[in-house]
Amino acid sequence: MKRSLARAMAGVAFGLVVYSSPALAQIAVVVSKSNPVNDLSLEDLEDLYLGRRTTFASGELVVLGEYRPARRSFYQVVLRLSESAVNRHWIGIVFSEGQASPPRVFRDAEAAHRFVLSTRGAICFLDLAAVTDDMKVLTIGGNGPRDQAYSIR
Repeated sequence: MKRSLARAMAGVAFGLVVYSSPALAQIAVVVSKSNPVNDLSLEDLEDLYLGRRTTFASGELVVLGEYRPARRSFYQVVLRLSESAVNRHWIGIVFSEGQASPPRVFRDAEAAHRFVLSTRGAICFLDLAAVTDDMKVLTIGGNGPRDQAYSIR
């Protein structure tokens, strides 16, 4: 009896871990402070992250970066695609020898931070809590990550 109760409780605990969703961190889109871009539309961001555009409005070549822990939320909201659909999309671009290069993936915020500061034309999304003063947080459609109307939630 005790053993079956323990197994049942373990099953419930496992279910809570697997099926509960933690609060999602707020996503920020960042560039170097030297980048003249201050705002992008959601459509501009989508075009960049799907390789439809490879330059900023200034003509500077874009180098995409992504913070792995925020990828699922970013793709769902901005691209309206699953991670596997985005991966297939980029495989198609690479094999068709398109001009765009897929995003560089960073598993930790510090690596994403170094990328943004050291790579000309870098743009990356990451948790707002990981943003430092030496990065520029872009507004999306005129709204910043702390604004109610911010579209990447």
